[in-house]
Amino acid sequence: MGAIKRVLIAIVVAGLAYKIGEKITFIPPIPHLDPSPWWGPGNPQTEDTAIRPFKIRIPAKDVEDLQIRLGLPLRLTTPLENANFTYGMNHDTLKDIIGYWRKSYDWRAREKRLNRYPHYKTQIEGLDIHFMRASAQVGDRKGVKVVPLLLIHGWPGSFVEFYNILPLLTTPQDGSSVVFEVICPSIPGYGFSQRSSKQGMGHLETSQIFLKLMKRLGYEKFYLQGGDWGSIIATAMATMYPENVLGVHVNMIAINSAGPNMKLILGALLPAGIIVAEEDQHKVYPLKEKFSYLIQETGYMHLQASKPDTIGAALDQSPVSLAAYILEKFSTWTHIDYIRLPDGGLLQKNFPIALDELLDNICIYWYVFE
Repeated sequence: MGAIKRVLIAIVVAGLAYKIGEKITFIPPIPHLDPSPWWGPGNPQTEDTAIRPFKIRIPAKDVEDLQIRLGLPLRLTTPLENANFTYGMNHDTLKDIIGYWRKSYDWRAREKRLNRYPHYKTQIEGLDIHFMRASAQVGDRKGVKVVPLLLIHGWPGSFVEFYNILPLLTTPQDGSSVVFEVICPSIPGYGFSQRSSKQGMGHLETSQIFLKLMKRLGYEKFYLQGGDWGSIIATAMATMYPENVLGVHVNMIAINSAGPNMKLILGALLPAGIIVAEEDQHKVYPLKEKFSYLIQETGYMHLQASKPDTIGAALDQSPVSLAAYILEKFSTWTHIDYIRLPDGGLLQKNFPIALDELLDNICIYWYVFE
């Protein structure tokens, strides 16, 4: 009887181990997308495949309207003593930034800078897709290879975030024989790209649109780089279209599958160095501390994913609200310790993004409204 019991237990354990292993090693199939959806308003129409030159030129009435809104009395509460950025955007700092935005920031000068590179629009799947193109500057230099590179922004960024790096990518650098022909599109619904009129558009659908964009420009094979949503879209493109993607670089890696999650838990239970290298332990553990931080910093994500129209109504009506919502993320996500600074680091000389560049990005979100 004891032998039979042991055999039954062994069978159950083996069965559980098999199912767990199957779950951990399961690779989902590549999703099938409608090859010709229509995300524009109304019924499908004949697609205009022309690539149209586009220039950023915000109407004077919109610039004046923003100035009027920025000049309205600010209804901002006094921050708690020594709170700094602990509870989000510090209102004293926000007042300073709004004052600078209204009195010193020059949109027309910044607009001229944004038009330094040529911009275009083209219709794909019913949507006008905006993109900026920075051509390789090879000149008479010999032995330099030009390769196409698709740069994809995220939230709360835009194509604006790539301006400072474009000269490094498009101009031959010492010790390198490669330069890039750079395409910077705006994700549908961001910047000057038309938003979807229908439900269901996500990162997979966007990856198909961007593949069609690159092919329309004559690039059957290309490199990818993305951050935030851009990294998720770039990862999807590399997964779904490996025959077109030569290489991919992302600065936000999101892996949420059974295998890595199991290793994460085991690493918390086992001695350091077995699952995660000892020198990397502080990046992953303790789990309680890391998960607490994620919960604290992802409230915006749950709101935007579930009730975007609600928060949108607030942000669409007030440039002050929009600035607070976006600038707080640039502060917190640049360095975790910036929440302890009165200005969140935003006004520090060593902050990696100049205030004018931060306001350029906010203006793109504000001015482009459907």
